Amino acid sequence: MKLYNPTKVYFENGCVAKYGNEIVGKRILILTGKNSSKANHSLDDVTDGVGADAQIAVFDEVESDPSIAAVVKAAKQYRNFKADVCIGVGGGSAIDAAKAVAVLLANDENADIERLFFEERKARHLPVVAVPTTCGTGSEVTPFSVLTDTEKNTKRTIFSQLYPQLALVDPRYLRTISYKDCVSTCADALSHLIEAFLSSRANDYNRLYSTAGLNLFGEFKDHLSEPGKFEKAGDTVREKMMACAMLGGYAIAANGTSIPHGLANTITHDLKISHGRSVILFIPGYLRNFENREAVDRIVKMLGFGSVDELEDYLHFILGSVSVPEKLWHSEIEKMLSNTHKLSSYPYEMTRDILEKYPGSLFCIQS
Repeated sequence: MKLYNPTKVYFENGCVAKYGNEIVGKRILILTGKNSSKANHSLDDVTDGVGADAQIAVFDEVESDPSIAAVVKAAKQYRNFKADVCIGVGGGSAIDAAKAVAVLLANDENADIERLFFEERKARHLPVVAVPTTCGTGSEVTPFSVLTDTEKNTKRTIFSQLYPQLALVDPRYLRTISYKDCVSTCADALSHLIEAFLSSRANDYNRLYSTAGLNLFGEFKDHLSEPGKFEKAGDTVREKMMACAMLGGYAIAANGTSIPHGLANTITHDLKISHGRSVILFIPGYLRNFENREAVDRIVKMLGFGSVDELEDYLHFILGSVSVPEKLWHSEIEKMLSNTHKLSSYPYEMTRDILEKYPGSLFCIQS
């Protein structure tokens, strides 16, 4: 059995102001994006919450799906600041960037990036604090940092076990998220919950995270069905969305992701679509071809659907469809069949014939 998570979490309205004094550090580097953390006031909350005696630097150029080059730039720009803690304020991109910069700043500036990020599993790092403002990745409770490798045209995961020391989760930050972004990030959370539930590493204990998250998704899914309903959602619904994402983080921290995430990385980069939308493309095919039908039926029932087809119809309605070039799709299949890490999370034999059955209403193959 594997059940471990060292991140201290406060999940409540106003938690940044209430518990910001628990951020250990006097020289604080905040990593965030250009706009959202200012619009929802999370950045102000953090700078106010850490105390007047703290010295603060803000890197506000974190991009969606941050690249290796971007985090290297941030670390170089603020190395002389000598931060003793990194805080990610925003979505998974900001938190993942904070984790990566925390590794870079704790190691020699001339260290080999390839080895530091992708070979050494226990690289030194500064403490990290996470303040999530979206409801998708659950990065606030995972050890993962996913970066875009522009040279290899794919996304890669830093292997250091880099759990945030502290996560301050305030559902009110979702008040300013757009419908499109909320749907995309919730899709990512849904994929985490499903993949972790069906993982070969799952057990009765760590599967509880997915069970709780899937039931929550079933409770709020109708609020994602159209912009009008989303706009009328209150704080109770936002709380469920944020909790769902965090539970998905707990789930993949224990069990990892599986086939859908493995297929999505290059497609996200090449087709310039959001990570959540890219991953969810493969969920219906994954469920339809999964051998344990009892487990699939449990997932579908928890989500409040009558079948995988109904789930696919719902996802197609809120996300639309994507055309994947045939050459890219065949390339992804070949990569997946050689991806021993993702294949190890799949409890059955994965074949080319199975993957060829994945296209459906969410994505089609463009010749």
